[in-house]
Amino acid sequence: MKRSFFTIFIAIGIYAGLLGQAPDDAWMYGQLGTVTWQQTYEGVLADYHPVTIKLASDSKHIAGYLIHKGDNRIHHLMGDWSKKDLFQLQERDEFDRLTGYLRGSITGDQIQMEWMSADQSRMFDIKASQANLIRIKNFKPIAEGIHVDADQD
Repeated sequence: MKRSFFTIFIAIGIYAGLLGQAPDDAWMYGQLGTVTWQQTYEGVLADYHPVTIKLASDSKHIAGYLIHKGDNRIHHLMGDWSKKDLFQLQERDEFDRLTGYLRGSITGDQIQMEWMSADQSRMFDIKASQANLIRIKNFKPIAEGIHVDADQD
Protein backbone atom coordinates (compact mmCIF):
# COMPACT_ATOMS: atom_id res chain seq x y z
CA MET A 1 0.00 0.00 0.00
CA LYS A 2 2.76 2.43 0.93
CA ARG A 3 4.67 1.54 -2.21
CA SER A 4 1.72 2.22 -4.57
CA PHE A 5 1.00 5.54 -2.80
CA PHE A 6 4.66 6.51 -3.20
CA THR A 7 4.62 5.54 -6.91
CA ILE A 8 1.50 7.63 -7.55
CA PHE A 9 3.03 10.57 -5.65
CA ILE A 10 6.20 10.40 -7.78
CA ALA A 11 4.18 10.15 -11.03
CA ILE A 12 2.11 13.22 -10.11
CA GLY A 13 5.29 15.14 -9.28
CA ILE A 14 6.90 14.26 -12.62
CA TYR A 15 3.73 15.21 -14.53
CA ALA A 16 3.47 18.55 -12.70
CA GLY A 17 7.13 19.21 -13.45
CA LEU A 18 6.60 18.57 -17.15
CA LEU A 19 3.67 21.00 -17.25
CA GLY A 20 5.79 23.77 -15.77
CA GLN A 21 8.78 23.29 -18.08
CA ALA A 22 9.98 25.94 -20.48
CA PRO A 23 9.12 25.44 -24.15
CA ASP A 24 11.27 23.21 -26.32
CA ASP A 25 13.62 25.50 -28.24
CA ALA A 26 13.59 23.15 -31.26
CA TRP A 27 10.49 24.89 -32.66
CA MET A 28 12.12 28.32 -32.32
CA TYR A 29 15.40 27.23 -33.94
CA GLY A 30 13.48 25.44 -36.70
CA GLN A 31 12.00 28.77 -37.82
CA LEU A 32 15.43 30.36 -38.28
CA GLY A 33 18.65 29.89 -40.21
CA THR A 34 21.88 30.31 -38.25
CA VAL A 35 21.00 31.97 -34.95
CA THR A 36 23.04 35.15 -34.49
CA TRP A 37 21.27 36.56 -31.42
CA GLN A 38 19.19 35.19 -28.54
CA GLN A 39 17.81 36.73 -25.35
CA THR A 40 15.26 36.08 -22.62
CA TYR A 41 13.25 38.90 -21.04
CA GLU A 42 11.07 39.10 -17.93
CA GLY A 43 8.34 41.72 -17.72
CA VAL A 44 4.67 42.57 -17.58
CA LEU A 45 1.80 42.69 -20.04
CA ALA A 46 -0.63 45.58 -19.46
CA ASP A 47 1.34 46.65 -16.36
CA TYR A 48 -0.06 43.65 -14.48
CA HIS A 49 0.38 40.16 -15.99
CA PRO A 50 3.93 38.73 -15.59
CA VAL A 51 5.40 37.28 -18.79
CA THR A 52 8.61 35.76 -20.06
CA ILE A 53 9.67 36.53 -23.63
CA LYS A 54 12.30 34.39 -25.30
CA LEU A 55 13.54 35.58 -28.69
CA ALA A 56 16.16 34.48 -31.22
CA SER A 57 17.12 35.84 -34.63
CA ASP A 58 19.12 34.98 -37.73
CA SER A 59 19.38 38.71 -38.63
CA LYS A 60 16.45 38.47 -41.06
CA HIS A 61 13.76 36.70 -39.05
CA ILE A 62 12.90 36.55 -35.39
CA ALA A 63 11.16 33.72 -33.53
CA GLY A 64 10.42 32.90 -29.94
CA TYR A 65 7.89 32.45 -27.18
CA LEU A 66 5.61 34.58 -25.03
CA ILE A 67 4.96 32.71 -21.79
CA HIS A 68 2.24 33.85 -19.38
CA LYS A 69 3.69 33.07 -15.95
CA GLY A 70 0.38 32.77 -14.09
CA ASP A 71 -0.95 29.83 -16.09
CA ASN A 72 2.13 28.83 -18.16
CA ARG A 73 0.33 29.46 -21.47
CA ILE A 74 2.89 29.48 -24.26
CA HIS A 75 2.44 31.38 -27.52
CA HIS A 76 4.78 31.08 -30.49
CA LEU A 77 6.15 34.32 -31.91
CA MET A 78 7.48 34.75 -35.43
CA GLY A 79 8.21 37.64 -37.74
CA ASP A 80 10.77 39.88 -39.37
CA TRP A 81 13.17 42.60 -38.33
CA SER A 82 11.87 45.70 -40.13
CA LYS A 83 14.82 47.95 -39.24
CA LYS A 84 17.68 47.78 -36.81
CA ASP A 85 16.23 46.68 -33.46
CA LEU A 86 12.60 47.00 -34.65
CA PHE A 87 10.42 43.97 -35.21
CA GLN A 88 6.89 42.85 -35.99
CA LEU A 89 5.68 39.46 -34.81
CA GLN A 90 2.66 37.23 -35.09
CA GLU A 91 1.53 35.47 -31.93
CA ARG A 92 0.09 31.96 -32.35
CA ASP A 93 -1.29 29.44 -29.87
CA GLU A 94 -0.41 25.75 -29.57
CA PHE A 95 -2.88 24.95 -32.38
CA ASP A 96 -1.18 27.49 -34.71
CA ARG A 97 -4.17 29.86 -34.53
CA LEU A 98 -3.38 33.57 -34.82
CA THR A 99 -3.96 35.15 -31.40
CA GLY A 100 -2.29 38.53 -31.76
CA TYR A 101 0.39 40.80 -33.14
CA LEU A 102 3.40 42.33 -31.45
CA ARG A 103 5.57 45.18 -32.59
CA GLY A 104 8.39 46.72 -30.72
CA SER A 105 12.00 47.58 -30.28
CA ILE A 106 14.98 46.48 -28.26
CA THR A 107 17.10 49.15 -26.64
CA GLY A 108 20.04 48.09 -24.54
CA ASP A 109 18.79 45.54 -22.03
CA GLN A 110 15.07 46.36 -22.40
CA ILE A 111 12.30 45.46 -24.78
CA GLN A 112 9.25 47.66 -25.41
CA MET A 113 6.35 46.10 -27.29
CA GLU A 114 2.75 46.74 -28.12
CA TRP A 115 0.47 43.70 -28.21
CA MET A 116 -2.71 43.79 -30.30
CA SER A 117 -5.38 41.08 -30.40
CA ALA A 118 -5.92 39.18 -33.66
CA ASP A 119 -9.20 41.03 -34.28
CA GLN A 120 -7.41 44.34 -33.49
CA SER A 121 -9.93 45.23 -30.77
CA ARG A 122 -7.53 45.27 -27.78
CA MET A 123 -4.06 46.75 -27.34
CA PHE A 124 -1.66 46.49 -24.39
CA ASP A 125 1.95 47.45 -23.70
CA ILE A 126 4.60 44.95 -22.75
CA LYS A 127 7.68 46.16 -20.92
CA ALA A 128 10.47 43.76 -20.07
CA SER A 129 14.15 43.59 -19.17
CA GLN A 130 16.75 40.91 -19.67
CA ALA A 131 16.02 37.97 -17.40
CA ASN A 132 19.47 38.07 -15.80
CA LEU A 133 18.98 41.62 -14.46
CA ILE A 134 17.32 42.55 -11.19
CA ARG A 135 14.95 45.51 -11.31
CA ILE A 136 13.74 47.20 -8.13
CA LYS A 137 10.83 49.53 -8.79
CA ASN A 138 10.31 52.47 -6.42
CA PHE A 139 13.08 51.38 -4.04
CA LYS A 140 13.32 53.69 -0.99
CA PRO A 141 15.80 52.86 1.77
CA ILE A 142 14.32 52.94 5.27
CA ALA A 143 17.60 53.60 7.06
CA GLU A 144 21.14 54.26 5.95
CA GLY A 145 22.72 52.27 8.74
CA ILE A 146 22.40 50.91 12.23
CA HIS A 147 24.67 52.10 15.00
CA VAL A 148 25.32 49.77 17.93
CA ASP A 149 26.88 51.18 21.09
CA ALA A 150 28.91 48.37 22.68
CA ASP A 151 29.37 50.19 26.02
CA GLN A 152 25.72 49.94 27.12
CA ASP A 153 24.59 47.09 29.39
